[in-house]
Amino acid sequence: MGLVGAIAVALSLLVGAVSGFAQTPEDITDHGVPVSAAENRGHTLALDAEGNRVVLVWQMNGGTKYQLVIYADTGQTRQIPVEPYAGDNAFARWHSTRGLWYSQYGSHFYEFDPRTLSFSFGGETPSRCAMSMHEDSSGLIWAAVYPNAYLVSFNPDTRELVNHGQLNEETWGQYPSYMAVDEAGWVYVGIGNTLGQLVGFNPATKERRAYVAQEDRKQGVGRVFLGTDGQVYAGVPNAGWGWHVMSAGEATAIDAEEPPVKPHPRRGGGSSVVREWPDGSKISKLDLEGRVLGVIEADGTGRKVAFDYQTPGTGIAVMYAGADAKIYGSTAHPSRLFTYDPANDQLLFYPNAKVAFKSLRTQGNYLFGGHYSGGVLWLIDTARPLTLTPVPSVFGQQIAVEEPEEGAGNNPLQLGRFQPNVNIPRNAFAHPDGKHIMISGQPGYGFVGGGLIIYNLETTEITQLAHEDLLAGYSTMAIAALPNGDLICGTSPRGGHGTNTVHDNAALYILDWQTKKVTWQSEPLEQMKSMQSMIAGPDGLYYCVGSDGELLVFDAQSKEVVHHASLAEYGRHTTNQAIVLGPDDKIYLALSKALLRITPGSFEVEVLATPPDGIEAGLGIINGRIYFASRAHLMSISL
Repeated sequence: MGLVGAIAVALSLLVGAVSGFAQTPEDITDHGVPVSAAENRGHTLALDAEGNRVVLVWQMNGGTKYQLVIYADTGQTRQIPVEPYAGDNAFARWHSTRGLWYSQYGSHFYEFDPRTLSFSFGGETPSRCAMSMHEDSSGLIWAAVYPNAYLVSFNPDTRELVNHGQLNEETWGQYPSYMAVDEAGWVYVGIGNTLGQLVGFNPATKERRAYVAQEDRKQGVGRVFLGTDGQVYAGVPNAGWGWHVMSAGEATAIDAEEPPVKPHPRRGGGSSVVREWPDGSKISKLDLEGRVLGVIEADGTGRKVAFDYQTPGTGIAVMYAGADAKIYGSTAHPSRLFTYDPANDQLLFYPNAKVAFKSLRTQGNYLFGGHYSGGVLWLIDTARPLTLTPVPSVFGQQIAVEEPEEGAGNNPLQLGRFQPNVNIPRNAFAHPDGKHIMISGQPGYGFVGGGLIIYNLETTEITQLAHEDLLAGYSTMAIAALPNGDLICGTSPRGGHGTNTVHDNAALYILDWQTKKVTWQSEPLEQMKSMQSMIAGPDGLYYCVGSDGELLVFDAQSKEVVHHASLAEYGRHTTNQAIVLGPDDKIYLALSKALLRITPGSFEVEVLATPPDGIEAGLGIINGRIYFASRAHLMSISL
């Protein structure tokens, strides 16, 4: 019987019973918020109407919902709600020559006036969020918008917000990441990442020009900037279209590998935009985690200013139980490592350290996993103290911690960066031989097909397998081991950000552990679009969970699906790994609405908990309690 036929039989014969049991909120223990911080999505310096020096920050917590205003002299703060807020986050921002502060996201264009400390404009735009912004010589503010490369402009005088249409049409999500405007008024936008391109637009005539021939385009991004000499420079070097001077829509090639001038200082782009106040004073540090502002006065004297703000905390992205009976986890935006010790009820996090995870598993005393972006593989020896300075997770506590230097004695230890092969490592797996660890997941921006990274803890040897070595066009998202040590892997058609899928459904494959060659692959799994997790059950079967909450149970000997059930009523799979085998040989799974227990053999599904705010991440089991995340809160229940 083929795989598709087996699914049909399984659907007609095997339907798992679902228990109505669930723990009430009173049975759930809330251990607190590991990281009580917001993320800085761009800041600038300005003066309010009274001439007070202020720092303006696009403040993100599950979305950029506030403009945070910090008074440099007193440390007082104000949080002004973004109105109307329609979701999403600020990626590009601009501080205009008129002193106004702009961004575009959630399909809205925003103007914030530091003099009145209020949003002075909010208008609807097509598409999602700007990836680049610019101000032309007449004062118009331009924004190029992901994912459809719409171009919009805003006139501060007339208050007119204009949609100029799509600069470039693609079937994949476009990142219009660079922008400049020349003296003739032509707007140039560099686009990526699946195929790089440079597009010019004439606002007066509505003419559009694409400068790289379709057959020459390659993965990458077009780049453009306004030079210190007032000219616009652009290039798409990866496509063989080198650097050019752009003028009135015409491109003149430069006989050099790099432009002869540097970019003109911009009033937008990076996290720090305008870096000085009119009197020459500036800031040396803005630490939202530590709630500390460093100010350097015009005479060169420095001081620290403490401030505070309200935040629901940073969402938890992943967690797991270490061999030392502690919970290790990571938040996202900002991405920070945290630990929880049930023995003394101590919750700690590690601010300002560039150590975080999208996936977590253990191999002996080691805890390991990968982090986005960059596909960084981190290794923690839980038998040794961390070489990071922890801070108690107390809301509003003032902290000041220096980042550790990299080195062989560090704990955590960085084992390598593996983008674009693996850029979003959503899976980590420990081989049963006790000495190999691995990460896998989605590739870099603009790439289709994610690979597999294998690290030997004894020899430090690294084996990199690309998607072409596995299943071409798929990302390996889930791994388990067969009794002989070979790997059974589940995949997703999802590629890197800004790509189209080349397959419609997930698939399974078996990798020979000795040769690292694929020896078998399934037909596309009709009941599963994208596989997210897999675990070997004590019954010798493999439990696979899809991103939409689909459950497939696979028999690796017969190569057949023996059970299928939709668990979608309990939500989607959490973003990262959230499935574990309990000490009772039952399988625990976190979906976005409920914590579930699956009994191998009968495939019975029990609902253990349905937190009011849902489940963000999980899972870890220590001493009869299972730990999970509900938004920014670390929680647990008794098994």
